[in-house]
Amino acid sequence: MAGKSLNWLLVIVIYGYNAIGAFTCDMVCQAGWPVMPRGSEDNPGLTMVAPDKHFTCKGQVTTWRYFCKASNPLRAIVFRPVEGSNTQFLIVGINDIPAGAIGTDVTYTVPEFERITVEAGDVIGWAFGSAVLAWNLGESVVRIVGGNFHAGLATDEIITIDGSQSNREYSIEADVGVLEGFCIEYVFPLPRTFIIDGNVYPPHVFLTSQSTDMIIATIYIPGLNFEEQHTINSGESKDVVLSRLVLLTTSGIFDKTVIIRASGLITVISIDNPWGGGDAFQVLPTTQLGTEYYVLTLQQYFGGYPSFFSFAALSEKTSVNFTTKAGEYHEIVLNAYQSYRFDGALYEDVTGTYIHSDKPVSVVAGTYTRGPGPPFHCCDDGVLEHISPVRSWGYKFVLAPFSAVTCGYAYRIISYENATIILSHLEEPIQLEAGGIYHGDITSSVMIMISSTKPIVVAQYIKSFTTCGIIAEPAMVMVPAVESFFTNVTFPVFEFTIGGARYYFINVVISCEYVDGLILDDMEPMSEWDHLRSDDNNTCVVSGPVAIGTHSVGHADPSAKFAVSIYMVCQCLSSYAFQAIAAPFTASINFEVSAMSVYESSGTASVAITNKGPGTGTVYFRVIPETAVEYEDYNERSGSELIIPCGKNLVDIELIDDNISEPDKYFVVEITGVQVGSGCTKTTVTILDDDPFVVFNQDTVSTVESSANVSLLLNNTGSGNATVLLRMVSDSAIAGADFIIDDEPVFLPPHSDRQIFIAIVDDIEFEMTEHFNVTIYGRDVGIGITTTVISILDDDPAIDFYDESISIREASGTATIKFINIGNGGGIVSFKTLPMTSATATDDFEVVLPTFIPVSGTSSVLFYVTIIDDLVAEPDEQFGVEITGTSVIGGYQVINITIMDDDPSINFVTEISVVRESVGVALLFLSNTGSGNGTVAVEATDDSANSVIDYDINSLANVSLGPHSNGHAPVHIVDDAYGEYDEKFYVEISGPDVGNGTKRITVIILDDDRSLEEECIVSLDKAYDFESDLNLAAEDQIAQLENIAKELVENILNRVTDGDDRVKVAWCTTEVMIALAYHIPTGDELRISLTDRVPVFAAVAKSLVSDMFGDNITIIINSDNQDGPSVKILGQQLEEFGTGNTSVLIVTYLGRGNGTLESAQLFIDHVRQSSEERNQTILVGSGILSIQFLNNGTRHSISPYFDLPYAKSTSNKCKGRTETDETPTCGFWNSNIDAYSTKGLATGLTKIKDGDNVLSCYSNHTTSFAILLQVSECTVVPQKHQKIQDILTKMFSSISVIALIITIVVFLSYESLRRAERNQLHVNLAASLLAAHGLFLAGIDRTENKIVCKVIAMLLHYLFLAVFGSMLVEGINLYYKIVKVYGAEKNRLPIYMGIAWGLPAPIVIVTAGIKFEKYTSGNSCWLNTDDGIIWAFVAPVIVVIICNTCILFMIGYILYKSANAVSDDVNKMAGTRTCIKGALILTPLLGTTWLFGLLAIDKAAIAFQYLFILCNSLQGLFIFLIYCVMNKEVQNVVRKSLENSRFFEGRRSNQVIPLEPTSSTKTTSVVAPTD
Repeated sequence: MAGKSLNWLLVIVIYGYNAIGAFTCDMVCQAGWPVMPRGSEDNPGLTMVAPDKHFTCKGQVTTWRYFCKASNPLRAIVFRPVEGSNTQFLIVGINDIPAGAIGTDVTYTVPEFERITVEAGDVIGWAFGSAVLAWNLGESVVRIVGGNFHAGLATDEIITIDGSQSNREYSIEADVGVLEGFCIEYVFPLPRTFIIDGNVYPPHVFLTSQSTDMIIATIYIPGLNFEEQHTINSGESKDVVLSRLVLLTTSGIFDKTVIIRASGLITVISIDNPWGGGDAFQVLPTTQLGTEYYVLTLQQYFGGYPSFFSFAALSEKTSVNFTTKAGEYHEIVLNAYQSYRFDGALYEDVTGTYIHSDKPVSVVAGTYTRGPGPPFHCCDDGVLEHISPVRSWGYKFVLAPFSAVTCGYAYRIISYENATIILSHLEEPIQLEAGGIYHGDITSSVMIMISSTKPIVVAQYIKSFTTCGIIAEPAMVMVPAVESFFTNVTFPVFEFTIGGARYYFINVVISCEYVDGLILDDMEPMSEWDHLRSDDNNTCVVSGPVAIGTHSVGHADPSAKFAVSIYMVCQCLSSYAFQAIAAPFTASINFEVSAMSVYESSGTASVAITNKGPGTGTVYFRVIPETAVEYEDYNERSGSELIIPCGKNLVDIELIDDNISEPDKYFVVEITGVQVGSGCTKTTVTILDDDPFVVFNQDTVSTVESSANVSLLLNNTGSGNATVLLRMVSDSAIAGADFIIDDEPVFLPPHSDRQIFIAIVDDIEFEMTEHFNVTIYGRDVGIGITTTVISILDDDPAIDFYDESISIREASGTATIKFINIGNGGGIVSFKTLPMTSATATDDFEVVLPTFIPVSGTSSVLFYVTIIDDLVAEPDEQFGVEITGTSVIGGYQVINITIMDDDPSINFVTEISVVRESVGVALLFLSNTGSGNGTVAVEATDDSANSVIDYDINSLANVSLGPHSNGHAPVHIVDDAYGEYDEKFYVEISGPDVGNGTKRITVIILDDDRSLEEECIVSLDKAYDFESDLNLAAEDQIAQLENIAKELVENILNRVTDGDDRVKVAWCTTEVMIALAYHIPTGDELRISLTDRVPVFAAVAKSLVSDMFGDNITIIINSDNQDGPSVKILGQQLEEFGTGNTSVLIVTYLGRGNGTLESAQLFIDHVRQSSEERNQTILVGSGILSIQFLNNGTRHSISPYFDLPYAKSTSNKCKGRTETDETPTCGFWNSNIDAYSTKGLATGLTKIKDGDNVLSCYSNHTTSFAILLQVSECTVVPQKHQKIQDILTKMFSSISVIALIITIVVFLSYESLRRAERNQLHVNLAASLLAAHGLFLAGIDRTENKIVCKVIAMLLHYLFLAVFGSMLVEGINLYYKIVKVYGAEKNRLPIYMGIAWGLPAPIVIVTAGIKFEKYTSGNSCWLNTDDGIIWAFVAPVIVVIICNTCILFMIGYILYKSANAVSDDVNKMAGTRTCIKGALILTPLLGTTWLFGLLAIDKAAIAFQYLFILCNSLQGLFIFLIYCVMNKEVQNVVRKSLENSRFFEGRRSNQVIPLEPTSSTKTTSVVAPTD
């Protein structure tokens, strides 16, 4: 088909019989789709071809023959018109035919069971896609009539078409018979046909075999209805005349394209007017065409025919654009095998025109000229050439001269990109831009070598000059690139019949080393032919004459490559030249189609792989899964295929028929390898599912009971016939009573719907919606909705109350009652009230007598009952409303109505409220449980609490509460700040809004001002007043006792302060336990432990009966976090108390608390005296253990054994101390003398238990016990030295105090001294040292009051740090005055004061915040030296000493240099003495004597201790001596002051004492410069 793609060709063969006999009725139906877009204005429903061609015979369709280009299957249909209708047709047969491959002619035999019976008048057509039907009208006209078809066409189905588009006709072109299985194809625009002197000179083509086999070649020119087929033997050339008259002289689109297809390898030479004025060119096969070209031709020198080019398309809708050198842009769209010709203007050269297309095209260019270039011969000739695409351009070329043409040749070069080109005959390379043209003219027979940096194309031209020896007409040839040379070639040499003498030559370009092996026609060596060598002797041109006929050039060495040019020069009228090409003897393997479809049930997908090349090749194939799954939809297949030239192999891929309806799936087959061509390398195989797939179209269906039946719709979306069975299963609907079972099989054709009906039984009784299920089953059932739930909606009336009960407030006045009809039919009910026990008719609601009310279907009705508000607070009340009647369902026939009382009801939340006196206010909580707002009056009544002294009665006020809300009545409590018993008073509410709950509350005021002693008395009173509930079980009595015991003991422990003695606490808690002991049930024990208290309290009170008196009694007290003591009483001690008595043993233990040891307050026996003699301290190292024994309410002393844990002292550890320094002793508290004693106690052995030290003790009496530790004093200095040092310290410090006072007075008394900054610093140092020494003398021994002692220690810490700060700023000032003298005049006094007095403050504050308790040291008010806190003083001292020491050395160095500056020789010793003097003066000033204190750290450094005391205690005296007595400035000021007094008045007139140096006197201060 020219210009259109062939869709399919269908041939129907019908065999049948009639009464006469057998006959055959053949009809060919040939059609294609009209080229109309779907849904266009002209064709809104491209669906059907008019059915006005009917068969006039009858029979059975047994064979279908079709030529199918579509990849989808074909559906053939036979149908007949419905009588009396022009739009309805009955489908009588459908047959699905597998899709055929492109280029195949398939005869399909219809299986016997699928054969379709055809009667006279039936119409045969086919459906494609969505059931589009088409019929042949004969010839080439198709009429569209429209249609309304669906995808699931089925046999016996009547279809109705839409005739609105009838009588629209479209032309379709006849099919072109296409040669099947062609191996090579040539396509090119038709050359010109010349008419000269009335004679027709059509173009020729020479077909030359390149194969050893016979070849069939077919030539088509679709637009000229030209088609010829020729047979070409091996080695033969055939001249074919294209004998159709056509004269192409104008631009435009033509259907004049030559198509040559051959079953084997051939080469094609096209000849334009071989009788004169023409040219010849080698036609390129379609495999060598491309999409980019540059036109090459020749400039015209003769009028009549313009320069031109033509191009032909190979595919439909090929878009081509070109731009001429003049800048003209054109865009053309061609269908397959259409051509376009462009003629230039007169004398225009179209060379350099750029052509680009989206698909490959074939380009031919030429002109009719005399040339190239004047002077030219009188005759004219044409030049014509098949242009090479850009993709085949090269980098190296050889230009060989033409034999017998002595005047040289011309050539042209075009570059694709910017290129540098070297020509062997030129000295300099040439530069070409992209698309640039270079024209060369050679005047001699010279060979030229061309090389380029970018791809180029070269054309060579024969000249036409009268001076060229043989006078030749012009000709053109495309020069092959060296890269494309070949090994052998066969070519024709043909005769031009018009003109003078004709000479035929060939040129062979080859490497010189291979010249000897060249052979012509397999027999004639060419080594003796004319040779022309290149300048480098590497390339040779072998040339010589040849005869007319078919020739071949080969070589003895298969690796030798060369190029062959054939040319003929004729004296006048004709010359030609062309480049021979070798046929591509390589395989070109591709898939035959890019996509195909196959039914799943076919079992196999056969994929065709074709070799369009002349060589045998191998490719590798594999299957790539896409939507199709390997081993589920197909079996994996991969491997290789060997395919002969122009052959085809089928690769079978096994398909898996899973019998499951599913969407179509596809996989891809891919081929790879070096011999794969440029066509399809992948083909998509679509597996068309042909399994039935039946499901319901919805999963639920509803119908009313009276509808008689329900309709269900089944869908078969699959491609096969289906039969399914129905299964109906009862749910709430019962088979027979509510529906009728239908279990008949249901048949569905492919892609069809089927409606089924199920009968419904109307029982005329109300019932709820009922359900039953309908399920389809069978092998044809799909995956989806296979069960439909059918709901039968009852349409009988069904009236009921909307609610089972409602509640209404009494004040609302009306109860609204709603009842509904949930059925679909109307009804009538009777309505009345029902009195109940709580609500009374006429008192609480108005009576409603029976009332009939109509109710329509699916509606609701409201009814009202009047409620009476009695304004009386009362419980909620109820009454009922009843409906009766035949329309009432058996649901809520009676509704309960609750009348909610909305009067207020206010009461106290609790009966007792407890508040501590210090809280200041008691909040008495009220609650309004009613539904109305209410207000109550609040009044108070005294009991033990007084309304003036203990609480403020005036603070009470009325309380208002909203419905269901809470509030409180506040009462102000008076905190009297003195201890007393707990007190109480009463608060009562009154008023109409008071409810039936608690109206009176007792308020208990807990006094929290009691001391430990007062709390002890109160707790004892409560303990003695406690009355046990004897009706309780023994364990409940014990629990009751535990609660009261814990409460009382906690109250006592809450009163404990730091100043309280633990012995008092132990006594008090023990007495409480004694008071409660007699409430313990016989033989039980009361055990409590308060582990969250500090100190930890634990106690055991054990009731002893006479049965126990013979046995030893052991009581172990353990708290949760530490082990306590154990007490053992020997049984024989209790025997004296006899039988029948009840005794109680009480053991209490008050733990050590935070673990610190306290000093024993008093000690009256020998332990104290011996301890004092040994310089020891007595500490309490354990908790307090109290043991009491009572018999018949009387205390008795018994002799207990006990083990008591204790802790060793950690506060006085020093170097060299041993365990014998700390001796534990058993002791008791003697309450008669308020002191500890050891009399009557025996101390046993110490043992270790669970990491604690435990001491065993024995006592001959019961009381409170503890472990006493005799701790040896830890001193660094021996006692004899310590006394001497104390005396020296106080004496020297007193002297320093006096000296410092004098120093301060002297400096402050004289204005000249006050003004100097250095003197102000001296006064600051003296003042800080005076304050430190003064406080030291007054408070260092004030240890009797711990708080005062700690404050003194903090002040001493601060003052001594201030002293060091003052020393530091003295050093800094001297540094600025002596070392760094520049800027010394700047006033830095505020900064100095900030350093001296500000820096110590944060050190003291941080130390006190971390370890305030360590601001005592045994027997002095100073920092404790045991745990490192002393470093809060030592570290700053070290820093100051280091800084001042550095300053000392720097000042000494400056003083030394100053002394040496006087004279290096004479004053050397004097300078040294000056340095020593300066250092000795500054040493006490800078505080470096504190180094002795750092060295005096143990007994071995006793000498440093004395030095430290001497130097530092007398530092005030040193300051006085240096700053006052030895200071010349001070001496002069004092002397001057005395001289001004009356005592020196007589001398003053006779003496003048110069105090200041004169202006000419040079002075140097070595101590400090004057401010």
